[in-house]
Amino acid sequence: MSSTHPQDPSDDFDIGLFGERLLRIIDEGRRVATYKLALLLALLDACATESDPSGAAPQTLHTRVIASHVLRLYLPQSKDFVIRDHAVTLRQIAAPRSRMLTMITELRRAADRSEPSSTDVRSNHSDTSEQTLDEVERTFARYPIRLLQVINGQHLPFLYDIDWDERVSLRSLHSAGGGQIRFHTGASDALLRLAPLVRPLIETHWTRMVAAINRIDLEEERLRAHLFGTSRRSFPPTLRRDLATLHGGRCFYCDRRLGSRFDLDHIIPWSRYPNDAVENLVPTDPQCNNDKRDMLPTIFHVSRWAKQIEANGPGLEEIAQKSGWLADRAHTLAIARSTYHHLAAGTPLWLAPGRVELFEGDESAPA
Repeated sequence: MSSTHPQDPSDDFDIGLFGERLLRIIDEGRRVATYKLALLLALLDACATESDPSGAAPQTLHTRVIASHVLRLYLPQSKDFVIRDHAVTLRQIAAPRSRMLTMITELRRAADRSEPSSTDVRSNHSDTSEQTLDEVERTFARYPIRLLQVINGQHLPFLYDIDWDERVSLRSLHSAGGGQIRFHTGASDALLRLAPLVRPLIETHWTRMVAAINRIDLEEERLRAHLFGTSRRSFPPTLRRDLATLHGGRCFYCDRRLGSRFDLDHIIPWSRYPNDAVENLVPTDPQCNNDKRDMLPTIFHVSRWAKQIEANGPGLEEIAQKSGWLADRAHTLAIARSTYHHLAAGTPLWLAPGRVELFEGDESAPA
């Protein structure tokens, strides 16, 4: 159900921009299920298994092929996981239940424990397996496949195009010419080239999300935080108060007056560079901070920020000294300059809740 024609990526294919947008999807902080992560892994796997004799990735994939890879990923995860001597079925979605995941769990439980692979499960329980695969295909066509390329509320297709909406039926997907996702030129081959880098990242995010949904304490996460630090730190009250005062008691991004509960945001996200210097922190309204998360801000925001650092340098250093905090203006500005200098044109940058702008190129980066 796939078309496998060699792709010759055009000379203007921007692997940097492709990588930026792919990372944006992987790092998306507003997921309520592991579905998009499963879809990304399924696309990686399907591009490899459906490649042509020369090794070139397919230009199109059918939803049934994708669903088959999704089912293969979820089946072993539906086995009970032991937490403190108690066996539990791990949830993969924040909602109370999912018909698709329930069917996958029931299919796995119907299988003999000696069956070592999803292929055996599906072949020995063909009727139940096909019904489950139908549900996976329908669910993924209506939601993750359709919404994967939505970044901060905006549809920015860079991987593939489709021609259906959330009401699509299995009959439509299985009709002549239906159910095809059409990769942009060079996109599927780029997925395969980047697979060794992005697969471990997807698996890490998937693990963290399942742990969060099921409230499992990950020793690996505690070790990682110990070794490399974490952006989720408790800021001293004096640091919070003085930074808010320096900014006139207003959100740096939207200029709304700050209430008693406000956040401090890393202008250059911690995920880009772990810089806790006072110059990299700004007071924000919780709505702005929760929406921006680890996105880079637009040139409008970062230029204002750079000018404020230059104007308020002594004040920021005094705030840091009073709070026992780090001040490092030179390195903070250097990090910002290098980040935007190497950013691919077309990278989505955060402007406001639900709004992004596309980076125009290095010439617009902060000086």
